[in-house]
Amino acid sequence: MYVIGINHKKADTKTREQFVLSEKEQTEFFNRLKKEMPGAGCVMLMTCNRSELYLSGGELTFSKIEQLFMEVKQLPASLVKAVLLRYEGEAAIHHLFHVVCGLESAVLGEVEIIRQVKEAYQSSVGQQMVDASLHLIFQHALKLAKEMATNSRMTHLPVSVGTLATLAVSDFVKEKQEPHVLLLGATGQMGSMQRAVAKIKEWAPDLIVIADVCLCEYTSHGHCGVVKEGRILNDETLPLLAKMAVSLAKAGADMIAPSDMMDGHTAYLRKSLDEHGFIDTLIMGYSAKFASGYYSPFRDAAQSAPAFGDRRTYQMDPANRREAIRECDADVLEGADILMVKPALAYLDIVRQVRDRYDHPLAVYNVSGEYSMVKAAAQNGWIDEKRIVMENMIAMKRAGADIIITYHALDVAAWLKEERETV
Repeated sequence: MYVIGINHKKADTKTREQFVLSEKEQTEFFNRLKKEMPGAGCVMLMTCNRSELYLSGGELTFSKIEQLFMEVKQLPASLVKAVLLRYEGEAAIHHLFHVVCGLESAVLGEVEIIRQVKEAYQSSVGQQMVDASLHLIFQHALKLAKEMATNSRMTHLPVSVGTLATLAVSDFVKEKQEPHVLLLGATGQMGSMQRAVAKIKEWAPDLIVIADVCLCEYTSHGHCGVVKEGRILNDETLPLLAKMAVSLAKAGADMIAPSDMMDGHTAYLRKSLDEHGFIDTLIMGYSAKFASGYYSPFRDAAQSAPAFGDRRTYQMDPANRREAIRECDADVLEGADILMVKPALAYLDIVRQVRDRYDHPLAVYNVSGEYSMVKAAAQNGWIDEKRIVMENMIAMKRAGADIIITYHALDVAAWLKEERETV
């Protein structure tokens, strides 16, 4: 899918008016598109403040689309290239969802925007210019926008691109009858993660940003990789993880942390990052990540439990100590800069063994179940929360951890600050 249109930040009102296609020009554009790029579909959105073309199918390229547009409008190439916005693939789909759902105007589910998009879509249908891909994408975008307009709970919540993709993905995949990954936001610069990283680095350039890489939040089935006939396809998943890692590095991430547990992922990501010039971007491996019940609170909160089966085919058996060490060996050989054991407290024997075996920086992940048990006990008055939390922190550090990733971080930081100030 492609989108071209006016970049309102680069065009004044007079310039924007030049780019609006009249009915006669729209007909000419459609007729020439059919003749010169057979099989291509197109929806035109021409309003007082938006001039955009949504295209798919055929042998489309930006240069062909721009050339056709310039000839129909009789505009100089220098002007067109200076003010056009261009989106391709998943970024184009994201842009459509932004427009239809009101994210571009900061009014979620705005009825007038929905009406304009629906009229543009129906007009293109009437001229037989909507192919199967455009039909599916527009139908699901309009469906979601309508739900947002009629559901007061949705329109009063902050909605991210990732949330929109999650809401839309299930029906989209079912209609396509395709069980594989639908990457809305995983690998492009318009993704919610990529945009968040870029904004954080803009706000605090010296803050170290570590970006998780995994596909579970971008799939209809909730597994960490591509699925076919109920099986995780390890090797087919690696290129998608690499694209995601590179996109996050481009956004400004200082470190990539692949949590997917596909075999060979560390080496694949290292090679891809290096090839794209990110030789200084570090990799923190989820080296020994166990298939644990301690993840349950997070999965409930993030609604990230798999739709079928579980993750035990690619995460590790809690009873298998030797495999944990082999996984750490593999990460070292493949170029990981930091090793990790996850969860932490139930696996401190593994932490100690990895610490004794390697001089690499070693992280532990004090996960949601470990955190929730302490918080629940404290809320019931059964324990002294500060004392227990600090005892747990010391246990992880004593076992050999250099880095502790924990939901207790803000509390621990505040307690340590208080102690320093009272000395």
